[in-house]
Amino acid sequence: MKTILSLLLIATIATLQFVSCSNGNEKKEQKLADKKLGKVELNIPASLKDKPEILNYVQEMVSLSDEYALLIDEAAEKAAPFKGKKAEDLGMADKIKLTQITSELSFKAIEIIGKWGEYTDKRLSLEKELTEDEAKALESVMNYFEKRMEQIEVKHTDLFSEETE
Repeated sequence: MKTILSLLLIATIATLQFVSCSNGNEKKEQKLADKKLGKVELNIPASLKDKPEILNYVQEMVSLSDEYALLIDEAAEKAAPFKGKKAEDLGMADKIKLTQITSELSFKAIEIIGKWGEYTDKRLSLEKELTEDEAKALESVMNYFEKRMEQIEVKHTDLFSEETE
């Protein structure tokens, strides 16, 4: 009996540490994204303050948005030396490095996009329980994501402008 209680205590402490570290990482990502890209405000209506499931959803989506923005920013910074160069003019080492950058981006993005899909499904189920105004508030997460992508585009205008021409 004493062993079971000890195991439960250890499991509880480990879970609490995991949850607190996880929340810290979300805030850490947001602060890093704010530092590297600029601050983005997220307005959450007071009517949602008493709905922890929705607040948790919003925080997780903001975290995913920041994680994705930081991933794109990092890849753009790594790819900057290749701006304006044609693939056929690159040496073997540069081609390998560029392949590594794009592979890392793709691999990490797949995980984020998978999570994004799960949260999109969750949003649809949450919206059924909300008033119209509260449902519109969930759209603020999409606006947040769009603003982050605009920040990336502005920061790396030189990389993106050539691709769109």
